[in-house]
Amino acid sequence: MLEFMQNNAGPLTNALWEHIFLCVTALLCGLLVCTVFCVATHPYPKAQEKIIHLFSFFRLIPGIALLILFLPVFGVGVFPAVFSLTLITIPTILINLLSGIRNVPPQIRYAADSLGLSPWQSFLHIELPMAVPFLLLGIRTALVDLIAIATIASLMGSGGLGRFVLVGLSINNMSMALAGTALLTALALLSECLLSRLQSWYSIHYLGVQK
Repeated sequence: MLEFMQNNAGPLTNALWEHIFLCVTALLCGLLVCTVFCVATHPYPKAQEKIIHLFSFFRLIPGIALLILFLPVFGVGVFPAVFSLTLITIPTILINLLSGIRNVPPQIRYAADSLGLSPWQSFLHIELPMAVPFLLLGIRTALVDLIAIATIASLMGSGGLGRFVLVGLSINNMSMALAGTALLTALALLSECLLSRLQSWYSIHYLGVQK
């Protein structure tokens, strides 16, 4: 495996950056959709509760299965892959964001109201910042899932490390498959560690939560 990585450092590096691009782009698009959706439905808490139940059902479906189902619908290419991966990230991020907002203690809402803050001011300046740890947890989970699922997205012609894994397995070249797998594992562990530290740092410095 090490010899294969040394001899193919250039293609592996390009595939790694393609994989990062796919995952980060899909994650940012999913985050944007979830934030806009959460803000738009904030005045309707009952609707948010129904949405949580609905997306909880979709989370039961494996992301790889969804990606394979999307393949004949959206076709091949980078854009269809990013679009499909974005749809897969939405349930995890949205459920965590809405759960974080719903877990804000009522006393804090009452205090904000007594200070004369409007419902929107309370939402933007108090509830949403307090929900950030939940949001970061959702992003952590979604990103690790994306790194794994984007491996299958190489079947859509999007590039990434998946082609080394899938091609290596198909031609019985274990060095190629293990090289791609090693980089995928390192990428997942690195993203998990960085986001975990970011979540802890935010909780300590902005919410005063002691670890």
